[in-house]
Amino acid sequence: MKHNIVYAEEKRNLDTNFASIQGNHAILNIPNKGEDIWLECTSQTKPFGFLGDFTDDRDVLVVTPEGGFIKRTASYKDEINLQTSTATINLTEKGDVKASLKRVSKGIQYDDKSYLDNLTEQELIKTYKSNVWGYNNNLEVNSHSLINDKEKVVFTENLELSIRSYAAINENDYLFRINIFNKESFVPKRYRTRNLPLKISRGYKDEDAYVINIPASYQLEYIPADKKIATKFGQYTISFKKINETSFSYKKTILIKEGLYPKEAYNAYRSFRRSIAKSENLRIALTKK
Repeated sequence: MKHNIVYAEEKRNLDTNFASIQGNHAILNIPNKGEDIWLECTSQTKPFGFLGDFTDDRDVLVVTPEGGFIKRTASYKDEINLQTSTATINLTEKGDVKASLKRVSKGIQYDDKSYLDNLTEQELIKTYKSNVWGYNNNLEVNSHSLINDKEKVVFTENLELSIRSYAAINENDYLFRINIFNKESFVPKRYRTRNLPLKISRGYKDEDAYVINIPASYQLEYIPADKKIATKFGQYTISFKKINETSFSYKKTILIKEGLYPKEAYNAYRSFRRSIAKSENLRIALTKK
């Protein structure tokens, strides 16, 4: 077991060209049959061998009795940081939503969610209502079950949710936003002159699959067209399929790729994120039978 000096929190490498006092944190390294096991010794809750975004993917100074040398910590890239969401969503005559949602998170997305397991009941519900789904007015968490599998480094949430008056209803029409539980609204700031390169520090992948049941007194007159946006920064796809007269499926995949891009690429990236945000507000109209 070896002690290692590293820059924690901010993803920053050591300067290997200049001998100086560097780093602000220490972690442990266990060489194991040609593989490195990294241990975050200040955490009592992280799974064994999992660093998370605090000290991942950066150079460290390994200190041994024979001297020091540089190693690289484990990295969590793009698709490894995966969140999958599956849901059955029932829309009522009054425009309410009643849903069963299962959300499974891995990689850095595990790191982002695992703290939920340590919250009180009141804190957990407040986090869901204010932070996770703050864009859904009148959301209620009716039941929840959290499973923190530290051996597989997987965090699973099983939730029963409801949203009062979600749809907008008039005499004949019933209008609702299709993406209820994973709305991507981020759009980078606009700059008239961009001086610095574009850096996407963390890649990730989200996969959503919903089955949506509509009220029996309404009909779905059309299914929106599938959409795919492919760029060097990632991909975005949505697809729809009619199951029967009162239900249809909605699937979405978004992949964002970590990377360093020239400043000239910033506007293209901003356009990509704007297109995603626009699609995330897609609404479907039902008509009275």
